[in-house]
Amino acid sequence: MLELRTIRRLRSAFPSSLAAEVDAALALFAPGSLEATDHAIGPVHVGGETLHIPSRIYSPEPRFHAPDLVTDTAKRVLGCLYTRHSDGHLREKHLRTIISSSEEWVPPFVVQLIGEYVVEIQGVIESNVAYLGQPSYVRFVAENPTFIQLTRQRMISYWDCYFRRQTPNLQDHVGFRLLEALGAAR
Repeated sequence: MLELRTIRRLRSAFPSSLAAEVDAALALFAPGSLEATDHAIGPVHVGGETLHIPSRIYSPEPRFHAPDLVTDTAKRVLGCLYTRHSDGHLREKHLRTIISSSEEWVPPFVVQLIGEYVVEIQGVIESNVAYLGQPSYVRFVAENPTFIQLTRQRMISYWDCYFRRQTPNLQDHVGFRLLEALGAAR
């Protein structure tokens, strides 16, 4: 069993109504194999609840020995968690599994990636940009102006530090285009 502190920490990243699904996803991990940072990406607000999504998690991927025993919702929970992984390849892989979801608790995990520095991951979001128009994303942006502003500031900071030479105009940067798609670029 995972450490109780880690379980509580990861449960707080999802609405309380998903506690059983979160527990089912966490049950896939070997004891002591999953750690989450205390630092959160937000806080963010979803469905009237304040969620505390960890900045990063550290763990090898769990093996699905019996995938039929895990619901699709628990799989999406796991996918969301892995968008916070320290390995960018795992973040990208799991982003692909959740981006099309219309669940109201998925957008913070996707939007956070817009404010990070891996443009290849942002490219995956851009190639799926139509999903950013779903009602769950529209609500998330409307309910989280502070988080959206922080994401914008992070995106600009990474652009300035790493990408300004290749893309001198901020408006041409993939992160800016994604925030435009969300109606949150300015």
